[in-house]
Amino acid sequence: MDFKEQYKKMNERIKPDPALLENLLEEAGEWRKRRKDRGRALLKRLLRYTAVAAAACLCILVTVPVMASNPAICRLMYRLSPQLAQRFVPIQLQDEDQGIRMEVAAVNVHGNEAQIYITLQDLEGDRIDETTDLFDSYHIWADSGFSIESCSTIGYDEDTGVIEYLITIIQDEEIDAGKITFCVSELIGQKHYYEDIEIPIPLTEAEQEPESMNAALRGVSGAWETVAKFDGYTAKVLKPGQPDERFPVEGMELTGLGYVDGALHIQYAAPDNLENDNHGYFTLEDVYGNRKMADYTLSFWGNTEETKTVAYDDAAFLISPSSLSDYTLRGDFWVSGLRMEGNWSVTFSLE
Repeated sequence: MDFKEQYKKMNERIKPDPALLENLLEEAGEWRKRRKDRGRALLKRLLRYTAVAAAACLCILVTVPVMASNPAICRLMYRLSPQLAQRFVPIQLQDEDQGIRMEVAAVNVHGNEAQIYITLQDLEGDRIDETTDLFDSYHIWADSGFSIESCSTIGYDEDTGVIEYLITIIQDEEIDAGKITFCVSELIGQKHYYEDIEIPIPLTEAEQEPESMNAALRGVSGAWETVAKFDGYTAKVLKPGQPDERFPVEGMELTGLGYVDGALHIQYAAPDNLENDNHGYFTLEDVYGNRKMADYTLSFWGNTEETKTVAYDDAAFLISPSSLSDYTLRGDFWVSGLRMEGNWSVTFSLE
């Protein structure tokens, strides 16, 4: 018998265990079944995602006005594709919410700058007045790189109750055409201006050693050499005290009067400042009518849960305690009486 035939007979004697073979076949069958099921599941997921995408496209087409009037949806759409988003938004020169109408009055394009005239009118009452502003809540959506350069009030008609704003937008290159969507989400107005009022609190009541604290500053103003010492954006300020009932400004409070590091600090508090933008400033007037402005001001937020929305301002005057009797305390203050949240959106062509 040659070697080839002998080798063949030896291999024929080698056979797997029947039980082992049966287990292997069962596992192979299960593996094929799982693979087939995974394939079906994958196909179902693909079909489902396709349906969702189609539904999303349909929603975009059907709910364009909703998209145009909702700043959050606008931001999302423009983040995904500004060109596609702006193409879907229809021309809409006026929009109304809560009885307030916003309308595009005119558009003037020259070079890389466009001037848009926008009006507001209360159709149901007299909530809009000459003090109404957009509270920095405006945005623009466009299919190219526009930015808002300024927004200012240019007129108010008492007979019609219409207030007009001029919005100036710019682009890096010359404006060719296209559409702009202008959105507003907040209004404040019915402001009362306390102009140069006398505050009946004697400066001689200023404490020489009042309670003070270190505050994280949200703003500093004054001469550069004075402001420079607060480059760490922390400073010693008056610790807010109980409001003085003699302070004549409704919506604001006088919460401190005393010396801090050799300077007279006069402190006011503006509760809920982010909601109403109430603000003002103090001046000192001598017996001859001369005015002294604060040498610097320190602005900070309250540091407790109850005062975290209160804006505090310390007006600091470099004046000696012996001179206080020669001055009276005066001030100018702006207090808002109306704040509205809403969605106003207009879309117009820059042709």
